[in-house]
Amino acid sequence: MMTPYFKIWKYSRQLNRSGLYFFFPFYHIGGAETVHCKILASMVVRPNCIITNQSITDANLQNFKNVSNLISFDASVSKKRYRQILLKLFSVKINRQKKPIIFGCNSIFFYDLIPFLEDHVRIIDLTHAFSYEQYSPENYSLPYVNRLDARVVLGTKTKMDYARLYRENGINPIFTERIRIIKNAVGIPDTIKKNENEILQLIFVARNSSEKRPEIVFDILKELNEKNIPYYCRIVGDFPEGQKLENTEFTGEIHDSTRLNELYSKSDILLLTSEREGLPMVILEAMAHKVLPVSTSVGEIPELNSDLPGILLVDPRHHTRVSADMVKIICRLNENRNELQTRQENCFQLVKNNYSDHRFAENYRNLFRWE
Repeated sequence: MMTPYFKIWKYSRQLNRSGLYFFFPFYHIGGAETVHCKILASMVVRPNCIITNQSITDANLQNFKNVSNLISFDASVSKKRYRQILLKLFSVKINRQKKPIIFGCNSIFFYDLIPFLEDHVRIIDLTHAFSYEQYSPENYSLPYVNRLDARVVLGTKTKMDYARLYRENGINPIFTERIRIIKNAVGIPDTIKKNENEILQLIFVARNSSEKRPEIVFDILKELNEKNIPYYCRIVGDFPEGQKLENTEFTGEIHDSTRLNELYSKSDILLLTSEREGLPMVILEAMAHKVLPVSTSVGEIPELNSDLPGILLVDPRHHTRVSADMVKIICRLNENRNELQTRQENCFQLVKNNYSDHRFAENYRNLFRWE
């Protein structure tokens, strides 16, 4: 059995000489992980990808391996004495490179590495959804703001959140000029065959976590049943099937994108009830399949609104209000299918014109290009 010291030495030996070092917390299934894979795939050389936390499943592991030189830490790295050794070993490797770039997202190890890096190392981070908690990565990163050559966010809302955080902590506002907006991307199907469903088809896709607020979805479905509104709902994610909900199918987690896309193609409305988001991939994936999102107005989601009728938003602050507002919208759309179809088409055109994989890859390649 390998000792922790040998494992740590082996991690540093696995780094290739690409000069690109990505630090992400997980490789399991999730919207952020999908974005991370896309970023890795956009690089012109095979980058190092260091997974710093313990992933829940291996379902997405091969996808990360396909686009990077993957190094996944085990739990021993959480111990301070081993962590310090690894930070020093990694910094030596990185500092030896002529034009190294490190990129991190939601990884405390990434920020802990920064004090060990020399001035010629270019440092970039990414924020998906701004956190307001005291021990969030946003707060943890404050001592290193002056070392960040660029900070990537998904839209103007997060950029404004950072500007406020800098003001509150006495950080020179000039550093807000280093914040770059790069929108996420989604694959656009070549053709979409969208049948008009006699019974409204709903879909909810999320992990079973508190900020996604699945209990609001369950309340919505119960109220629709009480009102005798015909519907069928598919709930995709790691949810137990114990809830007694009529006209509802719990699919479990779906790791096969083809199968998930098939469910999107059958669906009319995506429900998104989160109290906090960045720009979730699920909403872009749905819109790319002409599914109309009915969502809480959080994070960068309001930017998906346009002059044409499309996505529908509700105030996120009160559970009962979210549920009631979404039920009203669903009932209206059930009665007015022309409005539903118009909004679906407009959503599709919006993501097709603004959230393509090509534009995403080009933006990240430009970000990583040395002047």
